[in-house]
Amino acid sequence: MLPQQTQQLINEQITKLPGYMEEALNAVPWQTELEKIAAKYRLDREMTNRFIVQTAFVLTGLLPPAVYASELQSEVGMEESLIKKIAPEIEERVFTVLQKYVLDHNAEKFELFQNEIEVLRLIGESDVDIFGTETPVTNTEMVTDAETGITTKVTTPQHDPYHEPVDPDDLLM
Repeated sequence: MLPQQTQQLINEQITKLPGYMEEALNAVPWQTELEKIAAKYRLDREMTNRFIVQTAFVLTGLLPPAVYASELQSEVGMEESLIKKIAPEIEERVFTVLQKYVLDHNAEKFELFQNEIEVLRLIGESDVDIFGTETPVTNTEMVTDAETGITTKVTTPQHDPYHEPVDPDDLLM
């Protein structure tokens, strides 16, 4: 069990997260799982506490996941061989469980969000706007007014032969 002040700081960081992540961290017993992992590998109380804190830093975004292993080595005092043994258990019993909780409890939100992203991606890849009309092709250039010396951006429509209607007479030979 973490010292009260340390636990309070972690709890404060959790409240700063998006609601779905705060909910997951409060619902899933991730600290208990970390304590069980620490006990399995016979970490002493001090190392266990630092292990929980470093993991909390990753979970709350204070520490990038890319440096997690090096932080376990430098801040917790774990040997590289122990980190390699313990990493799959942390992944399986903490990170994967939290990810599953977030996805299971927010599936509709994420599905809607994914659909919106897909629509935006499709719009970005085409010349069709969200209403299904053609986006006019334009020519943009910077023009400087000779009298005032002020430069402005000027956009003018440009003819695009690929967007003009097909004349049936053009198809006849």
